[in-house]
Amino acid sequence: MTTPVPALNFDLDLVTSLEERAFNAWPAQKSALCGGWLLRLSEGYTKRANSANALRPTAAFAETLRIAEDFYARHGLPTIFRLSPLASPESDHQLEQAGYRKIDRSLVMTAALPQQTQSTPDVEILAAPNHAWSTGFAEANRVPEAARAAHDRMLAAITMPAAFATLSDNGAPIAYGLAVAENGAVGLFDIVVAPAARRRGAAARLVGALLAWARHKEQAVHTCKSKPTTRPPSDCIESSDSNNNMNTITAYAHRT
Repeated sequence: MTTPVPALNFDLDLVTSLEERAFNAWPAQKSALCGGWLLRLSEGYTKRANSANALRPTAAFAETLRIAEDFYARHGLPTIFRLSPLASPESDHQLEQAGYRKIDRSLVMTAALPQQTQSTPDVEILAAPNHAWSTGFAEANRVPEAARAAHDRMLAAITMPAAFATLSDNGAPIAYGLAVAENGAVGLFDIVVAPAARRRGAAARLVGALLAWARHKEQAVHTCKSKPTTRPPSDCIESSDSNNNMNTITAYAHRT
């Protein structure tokens, strides 16, 4: 099932603030600035942390493309551009002309936190990931074994207040999630449910506990999350109340 990205007039100041929050929530190990583009590097693990991202582009894109290709080639990685509304249509056109294909279209959606949020005793929330959480999360999220060390280093590098959540059923972990709070908002990342436990409300319970953490501990008033516009059924988790009343604020795709 494919949902087309809606044609919206994006608030670029709001998009910028969300982009900055997302970079903080999923930090790259190394980065470089180039003509208003942020080149991120993290041992090749995840496209967000190993891609070129527009912030406030100033240079001609042809020069940015050349520098980015040299940068990632020097580090033995493919060149990936993550294109948000902050990137000009011309950059998208030039990448298409250069043979870069567009993949992973996603929406970024926000909503006000509900006034009443409720945690559940079945959800354990940690301020920092321990070995059990990192291992369970990596397995549930299908992180390749070769990328586990880089994955753990990125989690440890999160500097904003974070919640590492585990939902258990009869003592057995069945779902994991990560929330990162910053400046009145909380981002939800990688809410993953074990395949055998899906379609039973696990995601809703986990998200509810993370929103309660954000409301009561970090005084967040908005929640935001990314939603792929195409997601295979095998990767889906059940809908939760967090999907209701959400507004699409921005969208992005990758070219590689």
